[in-house]
Amino acid sequence: MDVTIIGYGIQGRAQALNLRDSGNDVVIVNRDDSYAHNAVQDGFEILPMVDALNRADVVFLLIPDAVQDAILENQVFPNLCAGTTIVFAHGYWLSYEAKSLPKDINILMMAPRFPGEQIRQTFVEGGGVPVYVDVVQDASGTAEQILESLCKDLGYSAGGVIHLSYKQETEIDLF
Repeated sequence: MDVTIIGYGIQGRAQALNLRDSGNDVVIVNRDDSYAHNAVQDGFEILPMVDALNRADVVFLLIPDAVQDAILENQVFPNLCAGTTIVFAHGYWLSYEAKSLPKDINILMMAPRFPGEQIRQTFVEGGGVPVYVDVVQDASGTAEQILESLCKDLGYSAGGVIHLSYKQETEIDLF
């Protein structure tokens, strides 16, 4: 799959490395900071947002909740192709900020229960961490299969995949 990772921080680095190691073609979108420098050192190509979104089958949104709304509304949603899958690592934006969602894209939540360092370490060791997942919107009719493939490629299948609504995940996470 052609995967775009937006944000190369705590979650982004681990998930990008795991996805690449599983055979996916991964590019990074990140502002020009130390995280972008780390991505280049790890061998990833950094692309401008529009270029990365135009080539993506799957987009992982791995940036802080506080900045998601503006980036999604102004940059991501207007540039996604129909049938693209977007993955949220937490249900917060979907629960509290989402106003209207494009109807022609798949929307998934994959909320790992551990930070990036443990996600990467357990993957390298042949295991995985548990993850809460939800198919929020299935525009293509294949969102469940995409979710299963991503869980396998990230190592989550080895750690435990727990189906939970994004609203339930948000409440659990806030408590």
